[in-house]
Amino acid sequence: MAKHEKKCLASGHQRGRLHISVGKKRINARVCDTFWTQNIGLMFRRGENALLSFGSPVRYRIHGWFCAPLQLLYLDERLRIIELGELRLFGTHRAQKPYWHVLELSDQIPAKIGERLRV
Repeated sequence: MAKHEKKCLASGHQRGRLHISVGKKRINARVCDTFWTQNIGLMFRRGENALLSFGSPVRYRIHGWFCAPLQLLYLDERLRIIELGELRLFGTHRAQKPYWHVLELSDQIPAKIGERLRV
């Protein structure tokens, strides 16, 4: 990960939002980097995206309480996709591998394991 990407994820994002590129698709996402914002995620929000950033490898179960169906991209510390998931309303999903970040997407996008996101 480039220095400017680390800085942006650590503290440089503006007002809790971040622009991320996945392939040719550009995404605007809320940054969720605190306990409360990570637990709330996209509850009660339709048509939005969120980047949950944990700062170390974790394997939490992601819940879909009060959320529209979501596509999940599990990322390593270098923002590479290590696993893909799908979350349904009131369902849960748990990654098979530890991850550093999860990108929750309200719309399905073409994404491949090993692909690197750009900030």
